[in-house]
Amino acid sequence: MTTTQRTCAGVRVSHVTWTPDGRIAPTLSDVCLDIPAGARVAVLGASGSGKSTLLRALAGVLAESGTGRMSGEIHVPPAGLVLQEPRDAVVAETVGRDVAFGPENLGLPRSEIWHRVRGGLAAVDFPYGTDRRTLALSGGQLQRLALAGALADAPSLLLLDEPTSMLDPPSAAEIRSTVEDVVTRTGCTLFVVEHRMADWLDLLDYAVLLGPGGVVRAAGGLHGVLRTHRDHILASGTWLPGAAPPVPVAVPEGVLASAPTPPGTGILAMRGASARRGETVIEGADLVVRAGQVQAVCGPSGSGKTTTLSLLIGLVKPHSGTVSPATARLPSPDLARLVSYVPQHPSIGFMAATVGEEVRTAARHDDDRDRDGAARAEQLLDHFGLSHLAGASPYTLSGGEQRRLALATALMGGTAVLALDEPTIGQDRHTWAAVAGALRSAAEAGSAVVVATHDPDLVAFADARITLDTPSATTDPALETPIRWYHRCRPLTLLSAALIVAAASLLIATPGQAALAVAIVLAASPLYSPPPRVAMRRLLPVAVALISVGWSSWLLGGHDPVRAAVAMARIGCMVAPGVLLMAHIRPSPLGDDLAQRARLPARAAVAATVALHRLDQLQDLLHQLTHTRRLRGRQPRSWDLVGKMRWAAGITFSLLVESLRSATTMAVAMDARGFARAGKRSWAQPSPWRGLDSFVLAAAAGYAVLVGVLRWA
Repeated sequence: MTTTQRTCAGVRVSHVTWTPDGRIAPTLSDVCLDIPAGARVAVLGASGSGKSTLLRALAGVLAESGTGRMSGEIHVPPAGLVLQEPRDAVVAETVGRDVAFGPENLGLPRSEIWHRVRGGLAAVDFPYGTDRRTLALSGGQLQRLALAGALADAPSLLLLDEPTSMLDPPSAAEIRSTVEDVVTRTGCTLFVVEHRMADWLDLLDYAVLLGPGGVVRAAGGLHGVLRTHRDHILASGTWLPGAAPPVPVAVPEGVLASAPTPPGTGILAMRGASARRGETVIEGADLVVRAGQVQAVCGPSGSGKTTTLSLLIGLVKPHSGTVSPATARLPSPDLARLVSYVPQHPSIGFMAATVGEEVRTAARHDDDRDRDGAARAEQLLDHFGLSHLAGASPYTLSGGEQRRLALATALMGGTAVLALDEPTIGQDRHTWAAVAGALRSAAEAGSAVVVATHDPDLVAFADARITLDTPSATTDPALETPIRWYHRCRPLTLLSAALIVAAASLLIATPGQAALAVAIVLAASPLYSPPPRVAMRRLLPVAVALISVGWSSWLLGGHDPVRAAVAMARIGCMVAPGVLLMAHIRPSPLGDDLAQRARLPARAAVAATVALHRLDQLQDLLHQLTHTRRLRGRQPRSWDLVGKMRWAAGITFSLLVESLRSATTMAVAMDARGFARAGKRSWAQPSPWRGLDSFVLAAAAGYAVLVGVLRWA
């Protein structure tokens, strides 16, 4: 298949078919479309009908989404794509550099880049400045950031895949208003994929209706398609105005175990609990989770709904106040018997190779009711419309399917508390009814159900609600990029200094040299060492390596402690300064240096930047994987060495799978913002050489000269 971007009037799709590898049936089948310029298109269809695939095909990034067989032709104007999962589309460590990525690929002058960055952030009413760390943003804020990045590219074709799914209703309305202003002002063509299409209909004027297998059932004026195919559209699960709300579908009787706790009994309670993440996200929270009730935690994006849930179930320790029982201190098996959890990003909790196995392994075999665990698993998969995917990998499911799978897995545990974070994102009317019905069935079985959600229908469905206040947009130094002396020093200078020190340390051969080198490194360490906790965490592997080196030198060197000490000093001085300096190297400035100072090709410089940014993300991902596995009861006891090895292997495998999945999504996001098409790329920030850079290199060179003189003296 060929995708041609051109300055043309409309969108033309000719006989496009896409069949992913491993699938017999195509996801898109002989799609033919001729969309006029300036059309505002609603893409309609059931879950799994190929709506997101069509948007990726129009953006020209279908090949980056995975391998498969393609045919047909697409002719489109320059396109901007907002992906369904904004977390994996972030390409920079700060808000400003992330939005600037597209304009940089366009080769725009620096002044124009920042003009577009500020304009994009203002258009989506982004609450923070350009130096805000992207890792500190909530899901809703990341959706705003993704849209700001697309708008900064000034595309002629704007492709939005579930752009408001993680936003509260007022914020979603603001985003729709922003999109309307943009398309009215620029005349760009718009494609929107949303399950809750009712709120978008006043903005749209054209419709494409996809059937099973990605077949185009209808294409034309919006109202004509809605009038002619209304029954089919409703049957596909699309939310339309005037349609009766979906009726929750209960889980079949006998599938869920009855909890022994009387209805209304408090199971978990927070009293004056506060959690800090640089700034106070939750302060003085009071909440009692009661058996037999569905309770909704709601509030604006960034108000702390996920943090509240995390406090309650022990993923975050309170800085003040209490959680009773103290879930953060419970052993993993005890916590797993009390709480089941569905995270906002459900894939981080998957532990099995197939959908069916994922649900079956959640059964508790120490209980009589799980003698028929396999049968219960099959019934839950059928309830959530996942039976036909029982043999598929959980990681190949859509976002909505993954959330239903995670909920089915949680229900298998039969725990007293069921905690869910945004379980209705990506659900159509039918699957929403299955999810809501399952929550009600769990509550009627005696479980306490607590849900963090933006979904107004789910909030209305709940027995009680807890509304969090609007978050403050005050600047927090801990979450903005801090500016210290080593941030004024270029990253390439720090790297070069670390390499010089490492090379010179190889010359250490005598006790005198070792003592002097260690003294210099220790004396200078306050100037470049990160905060103590960060330094200890980074130096722990170094300490283990030093002990190993010292022990080996002592054994092989005639049990000479002086020789062992010199070997430890040599390796420590060679490695430790570089390890600590790496904590201060920020990805985007390093990319600026590699391209503008080292004159590396733009693609190589960007690749290094993104790879370093991914390392920061991996640390956050590791914490999430550890927490979710602890809630599944898989964290071993301190004395269980075999269990710890299995735990480490499972975490490592999950980290690898999640890394590959998110890297694929990031590659799609980068190419959707023009990276693959970039010619002469520009850079949002310069790479100046300062006197501080000369001083740092001179100091490193002085250390090298001193060690060398002592060696050859």
